[in-house]
Amino acid sequence: MSINNVAENTPEKHVPAIGEPGVTEEEIDALVEEYGAYISCPQAAELIGVSAKTLHREIAAKTLEAYRLPGRRTVRVKTADVLRLMKRVA
Repeated sequence: MSINNVAENTPEKHVPAIGEPGVTEEEIDALVEEYGAYISCPQAAELIGVSAKTLHREIAAKTLEAYRLPGRRTVRVKTADVLRLMKRVA
């Protein structure tokens, strides 16, 4: 399911924002199941409530691993890594 294509009748899942207590491993597993193992930086930023620029800074600082398919410009990050980053910062 895409982050932007949530059905109107589906209750919105609460993802703790930075500053709130972090997510549990069970919540991380559920969100990886829903969003997929890899997501784009804009999707990841929307998921945890920060800007894509913030995530790119974390990638540049080597705090967050990023992946790119050959021949493509889009950078992907692991959903679980993004959520764990948020947990560690919180």
